Amino acid sequence: IAEAVGSGAAPACDIVQTPEPTGETVASGVLLFDEQDRVLLVDPTYKPGWEFPGGVVEPGEAPARAGMREVAEEIGLRLDEVPRLLVVDWERPAPPAFGGLRLLFDGGRLDSAAAGGLLLPGPELRDCRFVTEQEAARLLPPIRYERLRWALRARERGAAVYLEAGVPVGG
Repeated sequence: IAEAVGSGAAPACDIVQTPEPTGETVASGVLLFDEQDRVLLVDPTYKPGWEFPGGVVEPGEAPARAGMREVAEEIGLRLDEVPRLLVVDWERPAPPAFGGLRLLFDGGRLDSAAAGGLLLPGPELRDCRFVTEQEAARLLPPIRYERLRWALRARERGAAVYLEAGVPVGG
């Protein structure tokens, strides 16, 4: 689908909104980087604020594959390899939200041609931009920024990090 929309063979259509959750969810985000190591953030049309490319894992779907699917749907980029896990963060329930697990994966570095070929704007996104960690701190809600901050450290160290509400737990 992403290839057909990306090539113009199929027109973009309205997104199919996932039903509102009735319990905890698992969501997968994929961090993508440009040649200056800035991270891609997206501005979704279906909710306020900036976010990582990704979304809710469907029943029976592997989390990394969900992230890959969401990246293809949202920005038209097909990832050839399963991305490496960077962060698992347990988000506590805070009514009206139900919380759940939030995973961030390393989608790798995009060369300028791939970065220039992202599908925007589209039915799901108003905008996207590559930002530095400092710029992300101004755009993301605090819990998401902490998740990003720890994901960047995990990427540097080559080892995934477990968080609870954005705070590292365990060794």
